[in-house]
Amino acid sequence: MFGLSFQVASLDESGHMILWVVVELRRADLAGSQSDLGLIPGGKVKLIHSSSIHLSDRFFHKDVLLLGSPQTLNIKFLPRDFNHFVIGTDIGLITHGTRYGLMEPPLQYTSLHSKLRPAQVTAIDFSPFAVAAFLAGCSDGSVRLHTMSTEFPAMEWNDSTNGRSVTALQWSFTRPTVFFVLDAASSIYIWDLSQNNLHPIAKESITPDHVLSMSVFGEPEKNSHVMGLALGKSSGKVEIQYIKKKLAKIQPQELETFHLLLHEIL
Repeated sequence: MFGLSFQVASLDESGHMILWVVVELRRADLAGSQSDLGLIPGGKVKLIHSSSIHLSDRFFHKDVLLLGSPQTLNIKFLPRDFNHFVIGTDIGLITHGTRYGLMEPPLQYTSLHSKLRPAQVTAIDFSPFAVAAFLAGCSDGSVRLHTMSTEFPAMEWNDSTNGRSVTALQWSFTRPTVFFVLDAASSIYIWDLSQNNLHPIAKESITPDHVLSMSVFGEPEKNSHVMGLALGKSSGKVEIQYIKKKLAKIQPQELETFHLLLHEIL
């Protein structure tokens, strides 16, 4: 009945993480169903409710709970181990959880400057390379680079967007040290930590048709050095921008350089 399948997660307002299995039907459905999310007449993609996890107090330290339960805003799974996930909150805190088994430290990831801060974690993205590290962007414009093994960030940048909220951020699929940040004022920042680990190497402000969303694409397995950005605009249009091959092409021993950079800082 089913072909290829994978799992996704969502957060509801009551603090539950809902797990869904996305399956591709071998035969198209002819009737559709209101209860089968994503299954339209003639469609072959179906969401099946798998399970739910209540994000209870066990995911937060007691000193955090003294201020009330944080609001959970987004979730990301570790790409190479779907048992582990991180959740962004409305107090600048990122919590670490597991779907099953014992909890593993650290329980949470915080800013270098303040354990709790009045800033929402608006975006999270894991490195697509063999590094257990992730980026986090916040509503106060700060960007943090965390490793899974340490509570405090390996790097933190607080002034790269002049205080404007981070709308989206994402790693390059072809360069371990390159990532992209979009802020609420429709400015895109390109970072290359192998060149400069203090400031972005480029910035582009896009007006008047502002960018509301951003997605990075590339084909690292083909070694074609093709990388670009798909930009969702306020007009409803989707714009494709290709990145120069010089920036898309992986540099010699770049992954080793990234590992060394994280190790030296930690």
